Amino acid sequence: MDDNTSIQFRLRLAQINGIKMNGEQLSETNHQRIDESIDHITRITQALKDPNPDVRRNAISHRLATPEHITQALKDQSSDVRVAAINHPNVTPKHITHALKDKVMAVRLRAIEHPKATPEHITQALKDGDRYVRRAALKHHNVTSEHISLALKDADPDVRSNAITHHLATPEHLEQGMKDPDGSVRRAADQRNQDK
Repeated sequence: MDDNTSIQFRLRLAQINGIKMNGEQLSETNHQRIDESIDHITRITQALKDPNPDVRRNAISHRLATPEHITQALKDQSSDVRVAAINHPNVTPKHITHALKDKVMAVRLRAIEHPKATPEHITQALKDGDRYVRRAALKHHNVTSEHISLALKDADPDVRSNAITHHLATPEHLEQGMKDPDGSVRRAADQRNQDK
């Protein structure tokens, strides 16, 4: 690492750790905190290469894991490591998109439950082959009325019932639910109509 890159790296770590810069030189204490952060990041990078999946899972769970670490962990052979990666607060929308394509349902489920999931991610999850992922998508705070419409076309009656009971279900959605071939969906729509 050259001097300029080293300085930028230290400044970035200072931001991560909440160290105030204000154009002033870092104090010795702050230099120590940055050195400790560099040490942690180096350890995370090394631990993600460990043969033991528990070590890799613990490494990606560290608060200083970077988006680059998360990208690496989402490619791990262990689904436990991938689940830990997608649960990290430093996840980006790109990570969620990647995790929603994972072969393991638990990874996709955690991806759609992440607070940073976008409406586009919800649409993607509503097309998932697993009904639990589709049902979880309807619980996300970024659900829209269009998602309710899409979910009402789902093959699974539990997904359709969840759509009907969603607070964003419109009168048109409830009317559609009253005509559903499944009795549980019709009952859910009827109950919503009575609750109004």
